[in-house]
Order: sequence, then structure tokens, then C-alpha cells
Amino acid sequence: MNSFLSNQTVLFYAVLVAALLFLFLPKIGIVFRLLNTFIHESGHAIVALVTSGTVCNIKLNRNTSGQALTTSKYWISKLLTSLAGYSSCTLVTYVIFYLASIHKYHYVLWGFIALAAINLIFWVRNTFGIVWLALFMALNIVLIYYSISWVNRLLTLFFAFAIFFENIYSSLVLLKIAGQEPKQSGDAANLAATTYIPAFVWALAFNGFAGYFAYLVVIRFFPLF
Repeated sequence: MNSFLSNQTVLFYAVLVAALLFLFLPKIGIVFRLLNTFIHESGHAIVALVTSGTVCNIKLNRNTSGQALTTSKYWISKLLTSLAGYSSCTLVTYVIFYLASIHKYHYVLWGFIALAAINLIFWVRNTFGIVWLALFMALNIVLIYYSISWVNRLLTLFFAFAIFFENIYSSLVLLKIAGQEPKQSGDAANLAATTYIPAFVWALAFNGFAGYFAYLVVIRFFPLF
């Protein structure tokens, strides 16, 4: 066990495989895939507030979907808020991998705790979302309290991979929907209504952004054997 934990490269790829397996397990996978939804909807809410909009509520659903209901008087606020969901997941993934690479696992855990607390206090009101956030926040508090280095390392990497893979997968699903039913394509449809640029073009842009940062993550943070 000690030799396994001391081999950083083997550990890294073992967590990668575990994340892939867990994400697509029935029921259990939903718990972990919601990490991406949590970041996605929080991104919408934070950017809405920063750009003088308001946040009415956020829903995190048991089918891994989510909804951030925001309002704004300004065109630029609507544009940036719609852009923020997929972009936030992409950028947060990069930051988590960076912090893991310099062994600052507690920064990631505290960040999750703070964001979950803000969601619980101000935004999320549906029962499933409240329960999921409370349990996720409790898990991170326990990890920080006991501060077992190898456990924090494993779970931080697991969280990073969960968001990494789900963000790529959800971006590809968005592209498919934007091509077949553009009015049902969520953020891409909102951006199309705001800018008159087709939803499919926005979906392509999200995929390009996610793909570029996925490339950066792989070349900078994936260790070589």
C-alpha cells in the first residue's frame, strides 16, 4: 500500500481510471457528475452578480441537470452570464489540477466548502440540491479536519477528474443538441438569442475552449511513466 501511494504516477492514473468508472455507474455516478453541474451553475450566478445582475435561485437535479435563474438589465451581463457556465468548469478544472500539482489540496477543499456554503445560504432551494450540497460540504470538512495527506490527494484528484471528464462530455452533448434542436441547447440557445449567432457556433466555441484547456491539462499536469 505504501509503495502504491508513494508512486505518484501510478496513483494519478489509478484515480483517473476510478473516476471514469464511477462517473458512469448507475445512480452512484450521478453523485459525482453533479460536481460539474455545481460549478457550472455557480459560475452563472457569480458572473451575474459581478455584472450587476441578480440571482433568483439555483437548482441541482438528481438527473445531473441544473438551472441558475438570473436576471439582468444589461446586454453585456446577459452575455457574460450565459458564457460563464461551461467556461467556469473548464477554468476551475485547470486550477484544481494546478493546485494538486503543487500539493495545495486544502485550497481546493476550502474552495469547495466556501462555494457550497454560499449556494446553501443564498441560492439553492430544491431538496435534492440542498441534501447534495450539505453532504458534499460535510465530506470536505471531514477531509480538512482529519487532514490525512494521501486521502486528500486522492479525493482532490478524483474531484478534478470528475469535473474534467463531465465538462468534456457535457460540452459534446451540447454540441449534438445544438445541431439537432438548437432552441433546446441551454446556454448556447441563450447566447444565440442574445447575439443572433447560431447556437451551434456557440456550442463549437465551448467545445474548442474545453478542448484547448483539456490539452493544457494533459501536457502540463499528466505525469509520464
